Amino acid sequence: EDEVRFQLVQALDGEATEALQVCGDAAPTDQLILYLQRRYDGEAQIQQAQNELEHYQQKPDESLSELAFQIRWRSAKVFHSLTPAQRDDAVDLRAFIKALRDSELRFHVRLQRPRTLDEALDKAQWIEYVLNDTRQRRHEDVPRDDGLIGATDEMPDANMSTASSD
Repeated sequence: EDEVRFQLVQALDGEATEALQVCGDAAPTDQLILYLQRRYDGEAQIQQAQNELEHYQQKPDESLSELAFQIRWRSAKVFHSLTPAQRDDAVDLRAFIKALRDSELRFHVRLQRPRTLDEALDKAQWIEYVLNDTRQRRHEDVPRDDGLIGATDEMPDANMSTASSD
């Protein structure tokens, strides 16, 4: 038993090392194993992953594509019995929209009524581009180019001199 315990203790890494502190250094091997099973039981991990999925928020430096990946990855951990298509429709889409950091972006994506995460991602990327462009223009107070043919901010000098010579 000492050899098994030694091997087990050597294999512990990260948060699992807390088992030694909780159970005590002199705890029997079976008590240590029982603690680890309870702590890292599949059901407990699923609950933790579900909680992370429900409360996941886009990080400040996280792109929309990275966010979609994180949502899919976390969803697969929680709902591994569902097919990717079922998860996409049932879980991923709502989790993605809820996780969007920008409330205005979240609002506009919802208005588009996407049916899948891929569709939501596509729409979110376009809306994010438009919102950022609009915010930048407001911030810079740059005159807007409406794309109208011949539209300029000033009257040409030739027209002014023609009008004054009449």
